[in-house]
Amino acid sequence: MFPESAKQRQTDLYPAYRSVDAVTLPQEQELTLRDLLQMFRRRRMIVYGAAGVMFGLGILYCVLSTRRYEAAGTIQVQKESSDGLDLDTLTGTGSSTVDALNADINMQTQASILQSDTLALRVVHNLKLEDTPEFHHKANPLMAWVGSFLPQDPPEPAGDLDKSPRRQANVLRIFHKNLSVKPVAGTRLIEVDYLDRDPKLAAAVVNELVRELVDYTFETRYKATEAASESLSKQLAELRARSEGLQAQVAQMQRESGIYSIGTTDAQGREQAYSAILDQFQRAATTLSDASQNRILKEAIYQAAKTGDAEMLSSLAGNALGGSSSSGITNSLGTIQTLRGQEAALQGQLDQMKTKFGPGYPKISETEANIGGLEHSIQQEVSRIGQRARNDYLVANETFKDAKQNYDQQKVKADALNDKAIQYTITRQEADDSRTLYEDLLKRLKEAGILQGLKSSTITVVDEALVPVKPKKPNVPLYLAGALAFGLFLGGAGVLVVDTLDDTVQDASAIEQMGLPLIGVLPRLTGSKRAIEIRSNPKSRYSEMVRNLRSVLTRAKTGVVPKVILITSAVPGEGKTTLSTNLAASFVQQGKRVLLLEADMRRPAIRANMGLPGNGGLSLLLTGQSQEDAIFVHPQMPGLFLLPEGAVPAFPSELLESDRMRELLMHLREEFDVIVIDAPPVLPVADARVLSEMSDLTIQLARFGVTTKTAMRRAHDLLTVYSKRPVGIVLNGVAEGSGAYHDYYGYHDFNQWGKGKSKEGTRENA
Repeated sequence: MFPESAKQRQTDLYPAYRSVDAVTLPQEQELTLRDLLQMFRRRRMIVYGAAGVMFGLGILYCVLSTRRYEAAGTIQVQKESSDGLDLDTLTGTGSSTVDALNADINMQTQASILQSDTLALRVVHNLKLEDTPEFHHKANPLMAWVGSFLPQDPPEPAGDLDKSPRRQANVLRIFHKNLSVKPVAGTRLIEVDYLDRDPKLAAAVVNELVRELVDYTFETRYKATEAASESLSKQLAELRARSEGLQAQVAQMQRESGIYSIGTTDAQGREQAYSAILDQFQRAATTLSDASQNRILKEAIYQAAKTGDAEMLSSLAGNALGGSSSSGITNSLGTIQTLRGQEAALQGQLDQMKTKFGPGYPKISETEANIGGLEHSIQQEVSRIGQRARNDYLVANETFKDAKQNYDQQKVKADALNDKAIQYTITRQEADDSRTLYEDLLKRLKEAGILQGLKSSTITVVDEALVPVKPKKPNVPLYLAGALAFGLFLGGAGVLVVDTLDDTVQDASAIEQMGLPLIGVLPRLTGSKRAIEIRSNPKSRYSEMVRNLRSVLTRAKTGVVPKVILITSAVPGEGKTTLSTNLAASFVQQGKRVLLLEADMRRPAIRANMGLPGNGGLSLLLTGQSQEDAIFVHPQMPGLFLLPEGAVPAFPSELLESDRMRELLMHLREEFDVIVIDAPPVLPVADARVLSEMSDLTIQLARFGVTTKTAMRRAHDLLTVYSKRPVGIVLNGVAEGSGAYHDYYGYHDFNQWGKGKSKEGTRENA
């Protein structure tokens, strides 16, 4: 429809306003914590409402519910044995680990007994609880009516609960529901609590239940002791006979083993005994040890003598080996040592003479002959020592063999005696243990007869239940806090559901995520629609935002200001006329001649808001009727000219699409600096789409919390497809304190907006 050069020119002039074919839709973003916080801030009234309703219901429940009092008592469970005979001491199972385990089991057992049906029925019978209001069963009328059509159970007799199963089950259900039994961790204490409408009755139930537990515990222990006594009486006779038999067997084994008791004990308290076999075995072991040592010494001397080394044999004379030899060998060793000494003396004299007199000295030959004689004598003595050492070794070896044979014989006898001694010791220990057990059990059995006559119990009352002063239920702080928390939860869930189903525009980021060009955000305007806000209250939030929008519209790259600005919306009631009036007034404040043109001929508003007389206006100009007074001048703003709608024609769209409308706009472009057109909504009629083609710029309004995203997208698509003129989105009617200001401008407080650079400045420069 339009040449490519026109599209390029528009993009260059207003780069922030791209046509729909140039917009790339962003991908859907994930929900962040910031998004959730904004969502709850927008829908906070839902949260407040749900929390308030639930808090009110909590208050109503606390006011109307029945007061219930809780009485509490504390008992101590003392340590006890498994029965009246205290058999744990005899069996040796009283270790610390077992005691701790038994204590825990005992605590749990007593707690379970307190919650048993047996004690409950006793308390109900003793206190006649079935006649109290707490136990009166109030049948649901609806359930009674439904039950009338079902098969009926046979009627139960009044009186004893044992003969009325349904009544008994109902009584037990109510009793257990009101009863609480809690063992105190790390102690032997159990806390018993009971709820009832009557505080005195609640205390009476706790005390009666504790008394029944004491009686039940005594009865159980008494019966256990009596049963154990009867059983042990039958077994003691067998145990005594067995003990006597073991003693006789011990005496017989002692006679057969040959071990005799001396009658004394050693330092460890063990009995001293004598055995002839053990005494012979000990002597044989000593003899074998001496023979083995003697054989080793004789063999060492014999091996030394076999070498024939006189020097070595001479050295044996003064050590242990020489001292342990026979007298002949000892004498020979002494002789060899003497001869070696003489030989050494002669050798010294010989060396001295050779040195002093020379080899030819006559006494040298004589001395050498004497040395040779000594050598011969030494060799003879060595030979005699060898023969004597061999004989000594053979004798010692035979002696060792005899001692070894005797030792082996005695060892066999000692081993046989040891086996008998082991069996004797085992049998004797068994006989002693049997007798000890018999004596202890006999003692316990005699004590059990006394215990049966004593009324003792392991249950001690620490704190009796007192009549409570304050009701336990309803717990007002807890119930109100729970109601408030549940209300906040319901409110949060409602916020998620409502926000998911709500398709209206709730923040600026939603528009940007749809890929639409957002050029401004306007706050909700309060007050009279007839007044021009930017003139009557120039420092208001709305006025500042309108001036900010005007700045955005005039910040084109070439500096060219759009002359014809069309303002429309997707549906009626989104603030088009208010924005048109204030935007036109903002241009007047810059010193420009501005024309505010009413193009909504179906639902006009400018004439009524400005109080303009007559019925002349745009429609009469387009039909060719001369209307010199069709354009009015605003009395307080001389630069603002007003062109109302005129008489409503039969076909406004055809009139606005006519050539006369184009010619009129071209004529008005020459007379005015800026023309602001207040157009009808896009979706109901086609007027805005027709006018957008004749305008330089189109502003599409979307009302915060009113305009749906579907309608906004559809209107924007119609405008951009029908005309290639730039189309920008302005979010109007944003509630004060909402996150839209912070998201778009970066400030929570509008009063601080003008003190720093806002995000809009960045958007404009972009």
